[in-house]
Amino acid sequence: MIAAVSGYALGGGCEVAAMCDIVIAAENAKFGQPEITLGILPGMGGTQRLARSIGKAKTMDLVLTGRLMDAAEAESCGLVSRVVPTADLLEDALKIGEKLNKAKNKETVTYKKDQQRLREANELIESLHDKREVEELGE
Repeated sequence: MIAAVSGYALGGGCEVAAMCDIVIAAENAKFGQPEITLGILPGMGGTQRLARSIGKAKTMDLVLTGRLMDAAEAESCGLVSRVVPTADLLEDALKIGEKLNKAKNKETVTYKKDQQRLREANELIESLHDKREVEELGE
């Protein structure tokens, strides 16, 4: 799945971007988990998935402070595949999709994506299980 992000990708939008195989961001894109400013926690496995994409330190910074990061920072920490001029965003994302569609061995592409998703799902299940155990200890 290819994401083309222009403007704000906050909360669920950031989490959806983290789920994608390739994320293309316009120069004006901003990413973040501002739920803390509303007194709520990120949903959809956002904290676990984001930590796998950008690391624990950066995730904690965004989740605990509600700080936003721009497209360049998102690219440098691994959330975004590439940053393009805003005017070129859709065209560049479509070109990537066309290139993937023309792959000579689509089964290999599908297999690689499935293997990556399986690994990510197993890690997510494990981290959610650990989170549940911690919550049960607090009760």
